[in-house]
Amino acid sequence: ATDVHVVDYESWRWYSMQMDVDKAPFDNADFRKALAYGTDRETIRQLIFGGTGRVMTHPIAGGWAYDPNLDSLMQFDMAKAQEHLASSGIAGQTLTFTTDNTRLNTDLTQLLQAQYQELGINVEIETVDSADYFALIKDDTIPWGLANWTPRADPDGLLRILWHSTGFQNSNGYSNPEVDSLLDEA
Repeated sequence: ATDVHVVDYESWRWYSMQMDVDKAPFDNADFRKALAYGTDRETIRQLIFGGTGRVMTHPIAGGWAYDPNLDSLMQFDMAKAQEHLASSGIAGQTLTFTTDNTRLNTDLTQLLQAQYQELGINVEIETVDSADYFALIKDDTIPWGLANWTPRADPDGLLRILWHSTGFQNSNGYSNPEVDSLLDEA
C-alpha cells in the first residue's frame, strides 16, 4: 500500500546472557570470558535480528553516558575463547541453558547452543513458559539464561538495580565492593 511507511526505531534495548556468578561453573572468571569471547554477536545480529541493531558488549546503548569505545570490549575471538575455556577446566561439560518459549528467544538459544558446541561446551536447552520465566530468574531457579533490558534516562537507574550488590534486580549474585562504591558515588 502506498500509505504505509516503515520507520526504524532506535530503542536501545539490549539482550544478554544472565548467569549466576556466585555459583559454579559461572563463578569461574575464565569460563565467563570463554563464553564472552565465544559468542559471535555479529552472526546473532544477522540471523536472529535480521541485520538490524548493532553489536554491543555493555549495557549503555545510547544517550549521554554512552561511550563508543566500550563497543570494542570482548569481541568474538575463538582462539581467546578456547584459551579461557582450557584454563577454566570446564571444557566438555554439559550445562543447561534455560529460555522461555518465545520464538525469538528459542531461536537465539539454539544459535548460542551451536556456537558453544563449536567451542567445546555441551548445552542442553530447557524451555519454560514465558509467563513464568522472569519469576524463575528472580527465584534463583534458573542459573543461566537470556535477559533483555531497556535503558533508563539516567544509566544509574539500570546499572544500580542490576549490578549493585543490593540491587533489587541483581538476580545473578554479582557483588563487587568497588562497583558498589562507584554506583553509590554516581
